[in-house]
Amino acid sequence: MSSELLLNIYATWLHLPRKESGVLVILTLIILSSVLTAIGIFDFLVQKFKSALIIPITGFAHSMTSAALEYKNEGLVLGIGANIFKLAGTVILYGVVAVYIFGLIRLLIIGG
Repeated sequence: MSSELLLNIYATWLHLPRKESGVLVILTLIILSSVLTAIGIFDFLVQKFKSALIIPITGFAHSMTSAALEYKNEGLVLGIGANIFKLAGTVILYGVVAVYIFGLIRLLIIGG
């Protein structure tokens, strides 16, 4: 299902502006990828459709859900809580660092 199709559905059916509909599209993609990971078919779909499902938001949700499922037997705190960001933590760290560096470059080039 295309993100643009979801955007149009939310905008039309719920009478929302595109900006608010975009937030619902992102939430839908996160929930769908997490549910598909939990029932064990996300990886199969990625292999079948190759890169069609590998967009940053679904990949991020998949990595967090996978980590949570892998460590759920160890409990909520020491299992899920301690390990949920194992894969996603790297993405968060380097994303924040990259944004900071690019922000500084933009500030120096364009100015405040």
